[in-house]
Amino acid sequence: MQSFVGMGFFRADLVRVGAMFGVLAYPALADAQPRGPAVCLPGTTVCASSDGHGGVQVTGTGNAQVTPNGATAQGQANGNANASGQGNESGGGQTNIYPPPQYSGAGSSYRGYEGRYGFGVGFCPIARVGVWSGFKAGGCFTISFRFESLTFEMETQLLYGGTTNAFDWTFPVSFVIPLANQDSLFEGGYLRFGGSPVGATFAHTRDGGSFVRFGLFAGGGYELEISRALTWRVFDARLSFDMATKRAMDRQGHWLDLGLQVGTGIIF
Repeated sequence: MQSFVGMGFFRADLVRVGAMFGVLAYPALADAQPRGPAVCLPGTTVCASSDGHGGVQVTGTGNAQVTPNGATAQGQANGNANASGQGNESGGGQTNIYPPPQYSGAGSSYRGYEGRYGFGVGFCPIARVGVWSGFKAGGCFTISFRFESLTFEMETQLLYGGTTNAFDWTFPVSFVIPLANQDSLFEGGYLRFGGSPVGATFAHTRDGGSFVRFGLFAGGGYELEISRALTWRVFDARLSFDMATKRAMDRQGHWLDLGLQVGTGIIF
């Protein structure tokens, strides 16, 4: 009877020990279980798979991959929004302000020239005395282009008289250098240098006939501005040296003549 009882207790102990080893071995066995394949719902990104621990793992993915070692799911969403705005507002402007041209008479401003500019036309009575040709008188018409430091002037002159009673028609051109033009281009003294590149003398055959002439001159003068539209050329004096193409400057057969010319006039 005692051996039977002892045998019963021994079997009970064996059962307890076996149960203990079973409990201890269960996690290891559970870890050794392979993960089940992933099952995805058609048309969706939802997948379910065994986690290898007796559970189920549900994931949402855009990319599912099944391998012999299990099922993996990856999902990645990148959103890059770059907003770049740059505004450049620039205003570039350069304004060069020059003093307004100070002109008077018939002058006006001139484009491309930063200084003063003037333009005028004039009429003048003149008289000339030649050493051999004698005294002649007449008139002139002049056009002048005036800048601050220089004036270019073109003329036409017609004189009559002298020892041969001839007409002298010449076309002098000259450069005028102002001596003082702080206030006006049409007032003050000036120096003049120029010449007559071409001209002619018309006379009777008995007085030597007609011929071509040319010459050089130098002198000076003074102008007085009466108003913005009118200037008085008080005087204009020139020493001249004239030459002819034939010996007919006078009745003595000279082919050159030295003389003094004086004039006055008005400039518009």
